[in-house]
Amino acid sequence: MSYVVNPSPEAAVYFREVTDGASLPTDVPTLHRMIVELAKDLDETRQKLQAVSRELSFLRSRTHGPKSEKLTPDQLTLAFAVRSFPVQPPPPAPPPPPSNRDKRGHGRKRQPRLPIERTILDIPEERKVCDGCGGKRRWIGDEVSHRAEFRPGHLYIQEDVRPKYACTCGHGGVETAPPRVQVVEKGLAGPGLLAHVVIGKYADHLPLYRQSRIFARHGLDLSRSTLCGWIARAADLLAPIYLAMKLDVLASKVIQTDDTTVRLLEAREEPRCGRIWAYLGDLLHRQTVYDFSRTREGKHVRAFLGDFRGVIQADAFSGYDGVYEGGKVIELGCWAHCRRHYVDAKESDSARALAALSFIHQLYEVERLARDFSATERQALRQRLAAPVLVEFDTWVRAQTILPKSPIGEAIGYTLNQWKALNRYLEDGDFQIDNNGAERALRKVAIGRRNFLHFATATGGDRAAILYSIIESCSQNHVEPFAYLRDVLERVSTHPARDVHLLMPRLWKPAPLTGPPAAGPPS
Repeated sequence: MSYVVNPSPEAAVYFREVTDGASLPTDVPTLHRMIVELAKDLDETRQKLQAVSRELSFLRSRTHGPKSEKLTPDQLTLAFAVRSFPVQPPPPAPPPPPSNRDKRGHGRKRQPRLPIERTILDIPEERKVCDGCGGKRRWIGDEVSHRAEFRPGHLYIQEDVRPKYACTCGHGGVETAPPRVQVVEKGLAGPGLLAHVVIGKYADHLPLYRQSRIFARHGLDLSRSTLCGWIARAADLLAPIYLAMKLDVLASKVIQTDDTTVRLLEAREEPRCGRIWAYLGDLLHRQTVYDFSRTREGKHVRAFLGDFRGVIQADAFSGYDGVYEGGKVIELGCWAHCRRHYVDAKESDSARALAALSFIHQLYEVERLARDFSATERQALRQRLAAPVLVEFDTWVRAQTILPKSPIGEAIGYTLNQWKALNRYLEDGDFQIDNNGAERALRKVAIGRRNFLHFATATGGDRAAILYSIIESCSQNHVEPFAYLRDVLERVSTHPARDVHLLMPRLWKPAPLTGPPAAGPPS
């Protein structure tokens, strides 16, 4: 049995002769040539086996191991020792401030955001009489305790009664108040219930079939197809706001972007792989807009960005290359993606991987120091502290001799190919060192797809992009999503089109009350 992959002709003859029982050749040059060929084939086989073992180890760690890329202080200390130039290790974290819990007393802290319902548990009147003298006991204080309680959400029917008025003369006609605006025409859902369904799926990741069961437990029979129709209606109502948000994000100086996979059924037996793209605006346009596409082709990015001129911060995906052509859009690299390659190379080449990670660690230490600085101050600090580290990192990277296909080789190759884009964050204090903001924006999609499994159609993907954009932008701007959707779903159909941008989450103001408050749910 031979373990040689693609053996040379001489080796094949040798193994055939050995199998047939023939003796070994006696020609020494031929034997030498066969040994060299076998050694070469064995080395290639060993390299392939190592590559497969690394890939298997990587997949196992991704599936069963921790996902964190943090390094321990011991690892960084080792990395500093490996580097050829002196570096001060990162300063120890300051001790936590002394707790003032003892000054407040023991017990749970009070939850200030929750309303308090007070109940007085008084003693009977006969116990208010003193056993000693027979006089009446006086109140001297209270014993107060707290506990958290829960009351299931209220589902109720809002009945609108519009009295009709007419004159007995028979000529004045009939007068009645105008009806409320119907969010779902001739439908059962009010704006509050519709907002609750949208938040349940796109913020709390509850598929519609689960919501249908929850509503049934509360006495409301709603089929999944009905809820699906409500989701479609909500997305259609919010589409003008979504387009205004898109224009607002495209007015940013810097846009961070990333993408993730979603399964698209589209009447196929096997789902295909679609994409959700996240586009995160800068601090002046703090909103996130999602876009759905059937494929990961660069044309979808170009179609979304249109005539955008500015800076795009993304990973090294080749689909962005067409965006950067012509110089209208500037590429800004992501150090988090660069760092990830070295984290993946730790198992096969820990010394060099940790040495590279120590450089990147220093860059992030500068960002930590500049977190609360203005853009001008941040740029000055980067030039003073981060720029020298990058020069030394560049020297170290180019001095390495590596196999291009090895994990450390791929990490160094990524660094060299992206070096100009990775250094560009030094040029402006408004630039970020990485596009982790866009990655965090995709977390909702990643969690949601584990529950709803797939989009049935591309239209469903487009509607999901609209609703994800609304929910995530509310979170970014510290807007309570239910209050926002409850208000906007009722107003958007009658809101002036020229002012639709005022309904974006970052500019939204609740509508003022124009009449007496509506009655709450029946007791």
